[in-house]
Amino acid sequence: MSHFATTKNIITLVLSLSTIWISPMALALNSSWETLTGTEGISISRRKIADSDSYEFRGVGQVEADLAQALALLTDVSKQTLWVDGCEKAVLIERNFSKKKVPAKIQDLYQIAYGVQNVPWPLTDRDYIIYSTLKTHTEDHRQLQSVELISKAIPHDSHPESEDYVRIHQMLTTIILTPNPQGVLVDFRVQVDPGGMIPDWVVNLVTKSVPTKTILSIRELLKEKAYDPEVYAQVLKQIHRQFPKALAKEHPRQVIPFSPGKKESKRL
Repeated sequence: MSHFATTKNIITLVLSLSTIWISPMALALNSSWETLTGTEGISISRRKIADSDSYEFRGVGQVEADLAQALALLTDVSKQTLWVDGCEKAVLIERNFSKKKVPAKIQDLYQIAYGVQNVPWPLTDRDYIIYSTLKTHTEDHRQLQSVELISKAIPHDSHPESEDYVRIHQMLTTIILTPNPQGVLVDFRVQVDPGGMIPDWVVNLVTKSVPTKTILSIRELLKEKAYDPEVYAQVLKQIHRQFPKALAKEHPRQVIPFSPGKKESKRL
């Protein structure tokens, strides 16, 4: 295999991993966003992670959909292979909502899923178990401003670790959905540590494209209405019941610090 092919495989690996494998690394609370070149109507920025050579990357872009449609798509585990780059397998383990019923409070919704990420040889495929919850930002507890989808890795007995994969033990990603007259503003934020022995500079090099790729995929899937219509109907009904009005302005979000993640596996 040529040097170019090997380098290309490593970059492809990181691009695949970075969409979903997020390490809870410490954020500098006073760090500011540095604007990068955007495309397709999506703004891109980054900020340095404290005590690290890595960056948190952020993409913000508009999609033509309502909030319930976006939530119905992003909480559908069976669709993760369509918008999570490199996701080979996604299996629902547990969730507290269905096509027939959602929690009385939308912020009580949760689900647990198992995923496998395919990566190029000679690197080892990864797997993970991810726990996803919702957080609502409101005004006066009635006017909905935005909904934040928070996903992090957890231990779970349903899928024991296997020699076939490098298990991702630490990851965190957020997708903030803000309704407005044009549809929904998607704010995608990602901190990446794919594990193994991949250097930070390679991760930084390719991760800056992940927010754009993610938002474009979400945008296209929503145009195609690639969400479960029954889940959509349930979520929409509950949002209208719980929040009579929705504000079309972004809610200020406080950054929460996390402890630096550790690269436990010595495999590639």
